[in-house]
Amino acid sequence: MESSKELTIQEKYNKAKGYLDGKFLTNIENASSTLDEVKKALENNPNTFDESISEKLNNLIGEAEKNQTNYTNALLDKSNYSASVSSEKGLENLKKLKAINSEYKNKKVATYDEYITKFGEISNLIREIQKAEKENNSSGSSTNALAEENKNRLKAKLEELKTANQTKNDKSATNLINILTKALEAKTSEGMESDPQKRPPIDFTSTNQVDKFIAAVEKILTKIKNQDSPSTEANSSSSSSEVTR
Repeated sequence: MESSKELTIQEKYNKAKGYLDGKFLTNIENASSTLDEVKKALENNPNTFDESISEKLNNLIGEAEKNQTNYTNALLDKSNYSASVSSEKGLENLKKLKAINSEYKNKKVATYDEYITKFGEISNLIREIQKAEKENNSSGSSTNALAEENKNRLKAKLEELKTANQTKNDKSATNLINILTKALEAKTSEGMESDPQKRPPIDFTSTNQVDKFIAAVEKILTKIKNQDSPSTEANSSSSSSEVTR
């Protein structure tokens, strides 16, 4: 404020006009009216000095500088992200956020439009950081959810095969039922790999592997339903061995 009083009316006018154009003044109508008044006075006398006009310009400049400082501080506060970040994408966006924070530690926002743009950019970076962290933290639980879903799909298909085989006692169906039952009951994937007589465990996080077992069940179900067809029996007798090759 001290330095602005040392300016000429013309310099104060230019400064206040710049703040008005930059949208730092809230009462646009009042500011425009004051600046029009000053402009006319300057046109009549470029070296004019009127205490009343000078004070009005000082008030406009003071308000604008206060708003400019507030907008700049808002960007600094918003871009000061303190939460823990560990994901690669989150750290990448955090670096961009810190760059914005450093930028406005060394300068003030030039216009209100710049403030709005930067505020939106900061908000977007924060959303991306939070999204990356959430995905990173939930990746383990997502894997468990996928395994559970695949387990349930296979379990349902196994029950269907058990029901169909109750009266048929199909050998390939019985073999596959035993394999699937042990895999579904196993708490871990260990145990079956060391025994060459047993098939490898099912990786329930692999939808592709589970789909192969489901396809094998479907093949045997088709054979059971069409047991009178010799060609079907021949084609499906090895279904339970194909899926683990």
